[in-house]
Amino acid sequence: MEERKMKDLMIDYLEGNLSGELKEFVVKKFENDEKWKKEYEQLKQLMGAMDESPMLEPDASLQQDFNALLQEEIEKAQKPAETKVIKMTPNRVSAKWAAAVAIILVSIIAVLMVNNYRNEQRLTSMETEINQTRQMVIKSLQDQSASARINAVQTSYSIHQADEELLNVLLHTANTDDNATVRIVAIEALSRFADKPYVRSALVNSLKKQDKPIVQITLINLLVKMGEKSAIPSLEDMAESDTVNQTVRDEAKFGIMKLS
Repeated sequence: MEERKMKDLMIDYLEGNLSGELKEFVVKKFENDEKWKKEYEQLKQLMGAMDESPMLEPDASLQQDFNALLQEEIEKAQKPAETKVIKMTPNRVSAKWAAAVAIILVSIIAVLMVNNYRNEQRLTSMETEINQTRQMVIKSLQDQSASARINAVQTSYSIHQADEELLNVLLHTANTDDNATVRIVAIEALSRFADKPYVRSALVNSLKKQDKPIVQITLINLLVKMGEKSAIPSLEDMAESDTVNQTVRDEAKFGIMKLS
């Protein structure tokens, strides 16, 4: 079992959310494994601070003392000012308030530590899932089935911050895949990262590598939508080339007009 899952189970155990075989499994784990026993004791100490939260409420005598002290100060303020100096001495009221504040601070720190621990576990879990998804996408793009490659590209949409490795794989797919539909979905997936200069430049260069009219038109429309003026020279070459499909040439001319 992964460490993060085991730690989550221990927290559930301490909170009384486990029962049956799962509860027995966790108990045996920290009883027989020194590493998990130490982890359990640390979590138990943190959770213990939270269990003492009822102590944070001041008792009745503390409230009465405070009210009495407050009334005394009000009465003093209403009396004529005296010239003698009043010597202030520590009293049990201030001591109790100091103790209450200390307990509150300790409990807040304990809560923050537990919450931070849980957040770290969630982040670790998310990073692991993203890495697994990225590797699955990269591997599936090498599949012989066009439908599998399309599904892989669509799965990449769940990755909101693609790294250079994934971007390069998508670019390679957009430029070299045998299936025009796969190329199109790869180009559309890359458009999500159009804020990256590297991706924008690669899409412009892709114009020269495309030979299927439907892909060429898709790419032209995307570059126009992006407002990518650096694509104009490549579009001019396409518009003047006798080897390019007439519909694509017309689309290139229209793109030049919109970008100019």
